[in-house]
Amino acid sequence: MLGIDRLILHAVSDAAMAPSSVAPKFYSRDWRSACLFMATDPKWKNKIGIGGWVLLIPIIGWPAILGYRTEAITYLVGGELPLLPDWRNKLGDYIFKGLKAVLVINTWYAPLLIWLVVQLNQSPHSDLVPWVTLAVFIVSVPILSTMTVPVLVWFSQFGLPEPAITFPEALTVSLLFGLVTFIIPAGFMNVTRTGSYLKAFQISWIFRTIRRNFRSYAEAWIGSSIVALIGHFCFPLSPWGVVWAYLVIVYLFNDIPLRKSQHNDVNYLAESWFRKMDSLYWDRMDCYATRWTQKFTPASTAFRSDTCPVLALKIGPVFVPLPVSRSLSNDGKQ
Repeated sequence: MLGIDRLILHAVSDAAMAPSSVAPKFYSRDWRSACLFMATDPKWKNKIGIGGWVLLIPIIGWPAILGYRTEAITYLVGGELPLLPDWRNKLGDYIFKGLKAVLVINTWYAPLLIWLVVQLNQSPHSDLVPWVTLAVFIVSVPILSTMTVPVLVWFSQFGLPEPAITFPEALTVSLLFGLVTFIIPAGFMNVTRTGSYLKAFQISWIFRTIRRNFRSYAEAWIGSSIVALIGHFCFPLSPWGVVWAYLVIVYLFNDIPLRKSQHNDVNYLAESWFRKMDSLYWDRMDCYATRWTQKFTPASTAFRSDTCPVLALKIGPVFVPLPVSRSLSNDGKQ
């Protein structure tokens, strides 16, 4: 049996853990599990490393990472080992799954995009709109395609000799863009639950889920924003930071149904890693903390030969996994 399963299924000493080993919570969320679950895969450095290089590939990089993220959700929900999917011979599959995710995202934004394009084309200065340049940029750097609506709003207000839309219209479109962006993750939660991408547009389920879990959903958005900023701006490691951030984000949103004990729609999460991480995994680890880092190693020596230790940089409530050698598990307390 693999080390992680052994670590979970076998009891260890019930001695009290040091205060530093208690999982820090930001309101109701388990930030430690969300930020570090990927680092419990012994090959996580290689897998995220490949993901970072793939993200740098023009045109296909972002869809491939979205598809990899989709596959990672499947592993999390199914409670599978290893925790992270492999890249070997699967790039085409990840691109295909990612393109479906891109289609879902852009379908949500389509009404706003169509309205803006019509307004700009009706402007007396429509010949000044750089449609070709914009299209080439979006295709070449698809990760920024989600910002097309705000870019067009800005251009319609300030990029032409006279505005193509009024300020109230620009404000309304901006607010609707924010609302759509806010609910899109709930749509993908429904895809995880049902396995159908069409369910990403099941409005009744989306709004019901957000209403019943608003606090957890808002916290997931706060966490996503923080890790996205860290991932995108950790120069020169941004591509790899983005891959890590995407994995954190899918964890934060997809374990929301487990945040409420009375939630009825959790059968599909019965064997998930969300349950194992929250209730079993970290309690079986020793934690040694410094001011800026926390190191997690198996509490029992029986598991140290085949279990991956985790060293994390601590930034507020966020844990950033650091690449370390497996020999770390044999170190003494810091």
